[in-house]
Amino acid sequence: TLPRVTSLEHYRAIYPDAATWQPAVERVAARHGLHGPPIQQPLGTHVVFALGKALVKLFCPLWPLDFQVEKVALAHIHGLPVPEILAQGEIDGWPYLVISRVPGVPAVDVWHELSLGEKRHVVHHIGTFMRQLHAHPLPAELPADWSSFLRERMVRADAHHAAPEPWRTWIRERLENFVEPPLP
Repeated sequence: TLPRVTSLEHYRAIYPDAATWQPAVERVAARHGLHGPPIQQPLGTHVVFALGKALVKLFCPLWPLDFQVEKVALAHIHGLPVPEILAQGEIDGWPYLVISRVPGVPAVDVWHELSLGEKRHVVHHIGTFMRQLHAHPLPAELPADWSSFLRERMVRADAHHAAPEPWRTWIRERLENFVEPPLP
């Protein structure tokens, strides 16, 4: 049902094609009693479809830890508006989560319509949320070696972002000159 993805380029080429994912999403919907027309959500690294009040998130096997990290993180966050895990499983080697939808719209869809005051309100709200999120203790199942994580992300930044010029050069220059601050 799902393709065998062999490279980032291959994944990027098929990512926007809803027909590639539709059969698997329909299988997940039938398996878990989800209703509503499957609507692909265009933002993010992994394939996401909305079905009524739920989202089906298919985790690409190119990033095998992403599924586990998201599952563990969502299960440990309480008292904040984050998706609830409704179901999980695997299809053709692709792990998936079925999660509840959090009300709202993607900021990218409305940002240009907001006044400066509304933008400040949104940014303040995000900051408050992040402070509350970071107050949660890190789950024992998640890696906590920040320096290793940061080094790994810096090595993969160019390929991960695939930004067009002039952003590609800008990112490379920032990474070349980056010095990690001495944080605990």
